[in-house]
Amino acid sequence: MNQKASLFLFLIITGVILTIFYHVHTKDQIVIWQNGVQVEGVMKSFTFTKGMQGKIAVDYRIQGRDLAGEIDGFYNDYILNKNVALLIDNNDYQNINWADTIRFWLIELIVFGFWGGILLTSSASYILLLKPFQKQLAGLTFCAVAITFMFIIEQYDKSFDLYIDNAEPVLATVVSVDTEVCQKKNGKKSSSYTCYRPTYRYGYGRQSYTVLSERTLEEEPFPGSTKELWVWNEDRQVAKDLKSRLPTWAYYLFMAFLGIFMVIGIRYLLGFGRGPIINID
Repeated sequence: MNQKASLFLFLIITGVILTIFYHVHTKDQIVIWQNGVQVEGVMKSFTFTKGMQGKIAVDYRIQGRDLAGEIDGFYNDYILNKNVALLIDNNDYQNINWADTIRFWLIELIVFGFWGGILLTSSASYILLLKPFQKQLAGLTFCAVAITFMFIIEQYDKSFDLYIDNAEPVLATVVSVDTEVCQKKNGKKSSSYTCYRPTYRYGYGRQSYTVLSERTLEEEPFPGSTKELWVWNEDRQVAKDLKSRLPTWAYYLFMAFLGIFMVIGIRYLLGFGRGPIINID
């Protein structure tokens, strides 16, 4: 397949992805953003769903009605009884969103910033109107990718620190082990392997708790073996294995790499440096 045919195919695929994403998700977001009602809510509880992300339960008042609902967030977003600005769908008062513009459009910024940036940068060599701005378009894409990953990594790091400040370590015992099938990627190929998800039991004060591990393990742990878990003070039925956290050196190394990515993007935005070479075969 020659370069022009590859580019044409790439444009079609990217266009289809963006169109589907717009109709499935963004169209409704635009309606909410235009017609939504901003109110003040109060954070009441946090429920972990995956890693350091979860659902924040909030109480709020709209049109004289006292309501309760949930909003997606990171653990560091949550502070008990803290006031938070919410954007409520005027047609569905249970449809709750962040009032913060950046947080409200976060998913859209990621998808359109990344795919849209690649699309425009790739097509700039073939569209005369965009060709003078190829460096700037590439710079925007680099910056969008760097800022997105910096934000996510920073939220996870803050969440881990906050969780540790509000948790206590305990020694938990493996009481049973479930077998699962996991996927492992090796380059472009993926393969299946047997992985293990243990159930832990631990005591806190005079009570005993049982929790299923969030993480799967490649090696089967023996029943009766022990593991350090961190028990959340607000809900002692929540206990996490914090070894999934990036080591400090890896965190700074990753942030430094993203910083270089950002510098490259800024140089392109300012028109410095060599233009990006886009070659799609």
